[in-house]
Amino acid sequence: MARVAITAAMIRMVFRFSPATPMSIILARAVGSSMAVTAESSISATTDYLKECMGTALLELMKEKPIEKISIEEMTAKADVGRSTYFRYFKSKDEVLSFKITCLWKRFSDEHGATNFATGSYDGIRLFFEFCLSTRPICDLLYSADRQYVILNFYLQEAASIVANADAKTHYFIQFITYGLFGLMNAWVLRGYKETPQEMAQIVCDWEASSEEK
Repeated sequence: MARVAITAAMIRMVFRFSPATPMSIILARAVGSSMAVTAESSISATTDYLKECMGTALLELMKEKPIEKISIEEMTAKADVGRSTYFRYFKSKDEVLSFKITCLWKRFSDEHGATNFATGSYDGIRLFFEFCLSTRPICDLLYSADRQYVILNFYLQEAASIVANADAKTHYFIQFITYGLFGLMNAWVLRGYKETPQEMAQIVCDWEASSEEK
């Protein structure tokens, strides 16, 4: 009974009910709020799914012809989404591609316990290159279409979550790491992915160690 009383008190406090409010009304409000949150999450997940479908469709079409010759109608038809959905969430096909990469990174980071790669740690950098290697077909397709800057845009979006409330020193460091990693990735891709992700991470860490010694 004590636990029930404590739970009731907490619900009253969270939802700002007076002590005189019947428990049935309190529970109805709590359940209703929970259902609203669940519905909102479901809508968000559905929206992200439709947006990613456009990214998948666009990549498939890019295997057949230049991105400049792919119309919005073709892309949305292949993705089986409405044309209006594209215009509601995107301003360009490049944004569609960046969103697709973001979705792939989220799944990769969830599976591998990866944190934001812009932190500059060994594990963060290693996982960054492992992710690049796991998406090699997409990277190669973007490079062949001269759209490698789409990858940089994705990096900058990920870094933005760190620098949003950072001080000046952290802000500039994260930007330095982000652009630096893109430069490394670019050279790595153009060299044919010769080094392993572990070797690339070690190269970066060796640079940092050398600079600290000086």
